[in-house]
Amino acid sequence: MKLKFLFLLLFFIGIYSCSLKEKEENDLFKYNLKGKVKSIKFENYYAMDEFGEIKKGYHLNNSKYETRFNLKGFIEESITYDTLDNLLFTKNYYYTSSTNIDKIIYNKGEKTHVENYKYDINGKLQQINYYDEERLLTKYIYLES
Repeated sequence: MKLKFLFLLLFFIGIYSCSLKEKEENDLFKYNLKGKVKSIKFENYYAMDEFGEIKKGYHLNNSKYETRFNLKGFIEESITYDTLDNLLFTKNYYYTSSTNIDKIIYNKGEKTHVENYKYDINGKLQQINYYDEERLLTKYIYLES
């Protein structure tokens, strides 16, 4: 009787553990955002002390930011504006079939820069190439240690 109970207990524990999915660490998880977040907007300000009370001061870097997420919770687009809401530049993120970044395209007016990412078979980052419209600007190669 005890052996049957132990066998059934181990069987159900095995089924339960197999049914648990690994939690995918997307960008929402990295930013500690909960729920179905579509976008976030933020601005950086200096903190001003007025008679012991903290107040919002002037813009830290004269920019406003918006980050948009895709349905899987990964960054799809980052947009930077000046304090008058004029577009400064955008970054569009493209992913491989898995969760790895394939490329990021920077647009600033008519200028475009591209970052291409290359991974090994295990999904470990091996190389990043930075291009402008005409040529390779920088290449980073990651070596195993």
